[in-house]
Amino acid sequence: MNSEKNYTNHKKNVYIDAGNQLLKIGYVDNGEWIIKKIPNSQLDNDFSTLLSQFNYTKVYWCSVCKESTTFLKLFFDHNDIPNTQITAKDFNGKLLINPNININEVGVDILAFSYYIKLEPKTLGLSFGTATVAIYYNMQLEGAIIGSDFINSYDYLDKILGINNKDIKMQDDFGIDTIEAVNGAKYFMINGFINELLNSNATIEQIIVSGGNRRVFDIYKNKYNKKITIIDEIVLKGLFYLIESQKY
Repeated sequence: MNSEKNYTNHKKNVYIDAGNQLLKIGYVDNGEWIIKKIPNSQLDNDFSTLLSQFNYTKVYWCSVCKESTTFLKLFFDHNDIPNTQITAKDFNGKLLINPNININEVGVDILAFSYYIKLEPKTLGLSFGTATVAIYYNMQLEGAIIGSDFINSYDYLDKILGINNKDIKMQDDFGIDTIEAVNGAKYFMINGFINELLNSNATIEQIIVSGGNRRVFDIYKNKYNKKITIIDEIVLKGLFYLIESQKY
């Protein structure tokens, strides 16, 4: 497994992962990640203050959210901040990808996830985002499953349950709140695929998981005796390795 502790980022470049719900910002200081998060709804008011907490020389960022992309471009331009937006073209030729997949149609967060674990053989990688499950198998990105309208589903559940207005407790075997419950549902969406793959392919020795409701993967650890590795903030770490390896 690549280890971020093998690198010391003396220039302290800042890395940003703008997802559908949260913007995550961080850098490596003496081999340790310092990461902060902010809801996309608060960018207008709080992003400038958050960024000022980092002592940085340049910002490298990626975004899968149209509104965050527009905000960041305008913000960096208006404040004359050195920055580089990482897009799919930056990963072209640097990853093994199923030939049926058009790299330009893959979210940059998925590509960063794949880049982080690209040298891991005999591995099944699963990266859970707000609406996406990326599947990485044996050093190659095999595909992504998009759960349609998940964000709107959150809004709908909020309205019919009155989550913001009442103290309502939801019972779910795999989640302690609505978002965890929905991520648990996404897990079941691909459960059959994973079971089939693990049943039919004895070469898989470990499963790498990032995001989502990760407790459910204890099932695979117990049922298939697989090593489960959980990696937090894998998109930021993938961007970091990309920049370091390419000597931007």
